[in-house]
Amino acid sequence: MVTAVLFVNNASPTTITQFHDMIMNQLPETLPSWEFELGIFLNNKFSKPLTTEPNQVPNRYMYTLQLSYLNEEGGNKMISIINNHKSVVTCVPNSTNILSSLESFTTKGLNYYRDDEPKDSNAEAKDHSEDVKDVEMSGIEHQITNQSTAISPLTDIDDDLLFSNHEAKSLGEMKRRKKLLKHIQNGCCNNLHPQTKENLEFMLVSRLQSLWTLKQTIRGQSGLGYILNAELEEDITQAEPNNSTKASTNESGKTKTSEKFKLRTINCLLHGLFKGFLIEIEHLDEEMEKLEIDNELKNIPETERKNKLIMRFTRSIAMIKSLISTYNFPDGNLCFNVLSDSKLDYLSDLCQQYCDALQM
Repeated sequence: MVTAVLFVNNASPTTITQFHDMIMNQLPETLPSWEFELGIFLNNKFSKPLTTEPNQVPNRYMYTLQLSYLNEEGGNKMISIINNHKSVVTCVPNSTNILSSLESFTTKGLNYYRDDEPKDSNAEAKDHSEDVKDVEMSGIEHQITNQSTAISPLTDIDDDLLFSNHEAKSLGEMKRRKKLLKHIQNGCCNNLHPQTKENLEFMLVSRLQSLWTLKQTIRGQSGLGYILNAELEEDITQAEPNNSTKASTNESGKTKTSEKFKLRTINCLLHGLFKGFLIEIEHLDEEMEKLEIDNELKNIPETERKNKLIMRFTRSIAMIKSLISTYNFPDGNLCFNVLSDSKLDYLSDLCQQYCDALQM
């Protein structure tokens, strides 16, 4: 997935209304309402070694981004970036689902979540699963039932949170998750309650004030979302050589292509005052998703992998720009920078683009 953020500074109500009317005329699929909050922190220069003067400490900025639509996947996710090159994604409550998933995984055995095998497997496979469970996971059920915070079994397990099918074949993965489960049970995480508010931002403003100072908080309210199918022109001479649309190229070197986008719009507020209109654009490119999967599963040389990824990323950005010009989006600051050109990360790159766009 390739994203970009367009920020229209001091947009007028007429501009916003006209944009929404234009999108609705294309008969898009609508998405639920959403909100965001971007926190900007500055490092405390007096938290330094005794041998260093405050004026010798460089400025370091931390940005924390919360997007409400990410909560649909489970938990309250927060994306954090330090100095535009280091990122981390945290989730609150960050242990309830994980603990339940790990509990189910470690107590049921390796083949419990295998989708590619029938439930009524032969007796030999069952005996093997029971042996693994008895040898590697002895005592886990007793530890879990004695926990002060009872965790009820989950009927639906988040496969992305837990593991993929090929990981289920690894006994080493099972051992690693058993250790992680023990760490959580021994108190390394205190976010077991579903209503906890102790996210990363809470820790920064309450416990790490000597290191980071909150400078600004930019909020987005009453956001709208759309899924839009658009007919766009593509310059096929700049596309991949084996692109399937090459046969339909006309004399000008351009061809019509149908592309799918996810658009989210929202009003941005600073200290309660309206500061601009933000449009988040996501190009839903199936070929990009297949490429990322192939890069993980196949033994592709590093240079070839990077070249393919950069070419596909360049095409997605070109499609986003074509969408903006074709449908006459309002003029604004378009940001599509990523943390790493050779390895895309959807959430971290999106946070980077919010930071670039909302530099007020």
